[in-house]
Amino acid sequence: MIFLLLLLTPLIGVIVEGDSILSFIKFPPKTEFVKHEGFSSLAFYSILAIAIIISGPFIYKIIKSQRNNYAEKVDLKMFPRWGWFGVFLLFGGWVVAWTRFEWASDIQIFTFTPLWLGYIIMINAFTFMRTGASLITHSFKYLLLLFLFSAVFWWYYEYLNHFTNNWYYVGIDHLSDINYFIYATIPFSTVLPAVISTWFFLRTFPQISNGLESYSPLKVVGNKNFWWLILLISSLALSATYVYPQYLFPFMWLSPLLIIAAIIAISGGKTIINSIENGNWKDLYLLAVAALICGFLWEMWNYYSLIRWEYSIPFVHRYLIFEMPVLGYLGYLPFGIQCGLIGIYISKLTRTSMIFYTDHLN
Repeated sequence: MIFLLLLLTPLIGVIVEGDSILSFIKFPPKTEFVKHEGFSSLAFYSILAIAIIISGPFIYKIIKSQRNNYAEKVDLKMFPRWGWFGVFLLFGGWVVAWTRFEWASDIQIFTFTPLWLGYIIMINAFTFMRTGASLITHSFKYLLLLFLFSAVFWWYYEYLNHFTNNWYYVGIDHLSDINYFIYATIPFSTVLPAVISTWFFLRTFPQISNGLESYSPLKVVGNKNFWWLILLISSLALSATYVYPQYLFPFMWLSPLLIIAAIIAISGGKTIINSIENGNWKDLYLLAVAALICGFLWEMWNYYSLIRWEYSIPFVHRYLIFEMPVLGYLGYLPFGIQCGLIGIYISKLTRTSMIFYTDHLN
């Protein structure tokens, strides 16, 4: 039901406009450059102000909590040998991706996968070094499932991008549909493992989320009527992204998260979002930061790659960090929470261990 709702809701806008849905259900989706509205200072600074107002209290709470908390001494273990394989893959992939050596010309379009596979192995090695546990050593079956589900997960966002045209790929014109599908699916499979692995690593540093375990409770998330309202608003917004892509494109990142959380809540289940009912914002915050870290690395390693993506974002397309407008990085924050929600759902669905559980995840 959730999958069908997420898949069909964006098509409503196409039908309302009287356009054909055939181009939107073609697979694999390939988005071309579409010129959007130009830069708007009013939109830019308004969004920036909203971001500061929302994030400011959390940052203040963390900083304030540092005064009364001291970092626990961690008994670091040796960096595992298998971690060096990840380091080799990462930096080897990086060198090949950013150079144009003739001997590497045939493999340069495939560097994204070894680069990110190296990152996933390396970040798990650092987690193991700090805790003696990692997804690779203690939840390997779950990690493999993350790769499998991740490919489908990101293809859905490629589908959504057909309605907003916010990014497009450069250097894929020579690829047939089947070659593009294979080329894209393999790197897409690294998205969830990268974010979830980074989340686990960040959890080994309690000081970076001090105070958020007992912050302001949001009791309304325990109310089913609230979730019915969220489901209605997020569904309407997602269905209207095709009609008003210039204004509603942020809901491409917000609506899927809210729709999934709402349906689970209405059906009597709980998600990681329910933790804030009792004032525990820690994991939502860390997931958002994890995705922001991965987002920065995605954009950085993409910048000089032979095949890469570029953006066309209305009203805020200025002050680029690599190819991404600076305010575009805000989209990674809800995306990180979405990754966590899906990651926990995969663990429950397949009954595989995520290494850790807290009360609000059970």
